Amino acid sequence: MSESAEVVALETIENLEARLGKVEYVLNGNVSYGRRQETRSTGQNVFQRLAQLERALEQLRGNSNVVDDLLRLHARNPDWFQPSTPGEAPSLLKDGELLAIVIAMADIYPTSLSRLTTISDTPVPPTEASMTLVNLHPRIDRLGTVQEEQIQEINRLRYRSATAVKRWYQNVVLGSGECWADWDERVDEVERRIRRMERARRTEE
Repeated sequence: MSESAEVVALETIENLEARLGKVEYVLNGNVSYGRRQETRSTGQNVFQRLAQLERALEQLRGNSNVVDDLLRLHARNPDWFQPSTPGEAPSLLKDGELLAIVIAMADIYPTSLSRLTTISDTPVPPTEASMTLVNLHPRIDRLGTVQEEQIQEINRLRYRSATAVKRWYQNVVLGSGECWADWDERVDEVERRIRRMERARRTEE
């Protein structure tokens, strides 16, 4: 491979690696592949870097259903991924079909425009307010911890209160009832003995 061709191939691979890094960032929120390449690309030729790029794409495909679906869709309908010139309608739809889509979506355009205008007119909060909220975040976390501890303490106090009420009911209320019942039974027994004694005295007289 000539030097100029190798330079072009390396630039193409670098562009592909950058695009793959962007796709990985969109899907996973990180760019681990790009960081790996910064440490591995030194001393590698075009074919080695291309093989690594293919393996990274297969790994990304295995970890993401979205990439897998897109690759399958590209394999079945490659024309859908071909760029069209500005002002030219897609070849898959006829003019009548495009017109029907536009007419069907006509009511959505004013609503979308109104929402976009509202978003555009919404003022961006000042930087000072955002920094104040960021600085308050540790205090909010500590307050959340204190609140959780207070909730746990309240739950413990509720359990202890319920236990105390239960013991008071069992020992005082139920115990007093049992005591009154025992006293009432004793009084009845004493009254019966007194009546028997009175009957016996009257019989003797």
